Amino acid sequence: MSTAARRASRSVVARSLAAGFLLIALEGMLTAAVAQQAGTARTDPDAATQCFAGTATDRIIAGCGTLLAAPRGTYTPEQTGLALQRRGGAFAASNRLDEALEDFRRMVTTGFRVHEAHASIGSIEYRRGRLAEAERSYREAIRSNGSYALAHSGLGHTLIQQGRAAEAIAHFDRALATNVDDASAQLGRGIALLASGNARDAVASFDVALRLQPGLLTARYQRAQAHALSGNTTAAIADADAAVTTATADEKVRALVFRGRLQNTLRNFAAATTDCTAADAEAQRLGSRDAGLRSAPFVCLAIAQQSRGQLAEAEASYRRALDWNTSDTQALSGRGYVLVQRGRYDEAIADFEATLGIDPRFQDALRFLGLAHSDKGDVPRALQAFERAIAADASDPWPVMIRAITYAREGDRQRALADAERALTLTGTSSSDAYLVRAAVHYFLEDLDRARTDLDTALRLSPANGQAHRLLARLLVRQGRLDDATRSLAEAERLMPGDVSVVFVRGLLALARRDYAAAIPSLDASLAINPAHAEGFAARGAAHEGLGNTARAIDDYRTAVGRLATDPESRAARSRATERLAALTAPQRPTPQIGPASAQGPPASQTAKSPQQSGPSSAVSTAPTGSSPPARPAGPVETSSTYCRLVEGVFVHSRRYTGVEFDVGCRTDR
Repeated sequence: MSTAARRASRSVVARSLAAGFLLIALEGMLTAAVAQQAGTARTDPDAATQCFAGTATDRIIAGCGTLLAAPRGTYTPEQTGLALQRRGGAFAASNRLDEALEDFRRMVTTGFRVHEAHASIGSIEYRRGRLAEAERSYREAIRSNGSYALAHSGLGHTLIQQGRAAEAIAHFDRALATNVDDASAQLGRGIALLASGNARDAVASFDVALRLQPGLLTARYQRAQAHALSGNTTAAIADADAAVTTATADEKVRALVFRGRLQNTLRNFAAATTDCTAADAEAQRLGSRDAGLRSAPFVCLAIAQQSRGQLAEAEASYRRALDWNTSDTQALSGRGYVLVQRGRYDEAIADFEATLGIDPRFQDALRFLGLAHSDKGDVPRALQAFERAIAADASDPWPVMIRAITYAREGDRQRALADAERALTLTGTSSSDAYLVRAAVHYFLEDLDRARTDLDTALRLSPANGQAHRLLARLLVRQGRLDDATRSLAEAERLMPGDVSVVFVRGLLALARRDYAAAIPSLDASLAINPAHAEGFAARGAAHEGLGNTARAIDDYRTAVGRLATDPESRAARSRATERLAALTAPQRPTPQIGPASAQGPPASQTAKSPQQSGPSSAVSTAPTGSSPPARPAGPVETSSTYCRLVEGVFVHSRRYTGVEFDVGCRTDR
């Protein structure tokens, strides 16, 4: 199951299932109460009626409270246990969870329906997100009564949330062995199958659940997810449409948000924006003050904007979501990732830490916290965050994949390749993203042939993998295959409009073609999104130098030298910027007089150059891209000049880095 699918599963299902378990338990309690009512009515008929036959939670709490306050021995253990069960359920329905837990724990001590008491405790712990405690309680219920279907279903859902879907399937099967027509168990089995990657069988379980209970919207949401993951987008949208059509009141808002999120997954960003905006309008029409309901449309909208490269707009939408609900972990984590993309690493880290303060197991925050520290250049903290993410969910490949790239950036070949292989083991060999990550690892380790092989595999598995097209374009630019790079970049731009990395590669491609005027707008746009990008400033400095804008080139080179440089290419860019800055700002030494002054031309440093004919040394403008060498500076260049001495080391590095022999007029063998 994809990360997006698991996240959607958690956001849509968790609340409804937690409430559903309690409602089922309450129904069982009411049935039991009717049987016990006559035995208690003799002592306090009014309180007994309120406690055992009432339907309003406040009357149940009051009536049962009266009975439970009676002197010890007034009621049998069974009657006391039943009163605790009824009041505990009413407390839970009123969101008074601590009081509910206390009643269910007291119920265990009465010996009355111990398995139901443990299952109710498990439901409350699940609702609070305390999954280890929920698992223990459900297992206690099963030990007391191995055929108790509610406990098996509750344990199954708890295991899914812990990333243990394969274990969960067996418990849903046990629940269905008791009652094959249990719609909730069929729903749970489908979710477990979907989380295990078996979308086809998941659809079959959702079909049964909807046949048994046509109004079960959670099953419709989940079936839409399964259809989408199977590539059946028509069926996926049909399920989402049906949910929007049949939902009413608050659920209408949720259905619109769900369809908007689904449209995002299917890359229908305009349709997603429409649905997310409609969800907010519906929430306003209803006059809802529910914090979670009001924040969800803005999270939905932010994802659409982020996917279209509209990062400033996405940040604003996440902020509006948080204005409604400061505890919205998806909004906090989503905004954190936008801030990473914009190079504001400290703010991003603060958002991820705030998310983890609310939910210590929130996987997006854990993995992206590692990414933020890595991009900031704090590798030890990045590795600590990846370890936390792996400990929270060992089946999630993304922390391993991002850590592989971190190791590769640091030149740690052994660990980088080991993590890349581990990720493939976790995802299976049908994952386009896993091959993309291994390609990136090879790319950073300077093994471009292996990187190209993995990129070809990634694109064969998923031709719509925009990041793979983007990395392939950059690789082709480095190899000097500019026409092929142009085609790959066009596909990346189609799939990821406005993506900051795509915009930057567009600038590099123009720079490699020596179209300096065209390079600058793309590099401007890239740096406007992420002003912490050393390589962007170095590249723009090269473009300005190529146009003869020396003052602007110097400014950009100086900025590049002062910016973070956390990967091999950015470090190389900063190094080249340092060299070019020295070359452009060093005092010029006049050419030695060999003959009469009137017989000589101007010194090399004063030779006129046109922007079209000249440019920065290839070590600056094209070393990361491997394009053909630029034109040689006009006029004679003395091999012992300051210019040649300054750039000699840069050319040595560039030849080693790109394999291209550069000649800018300093060679003595001409």
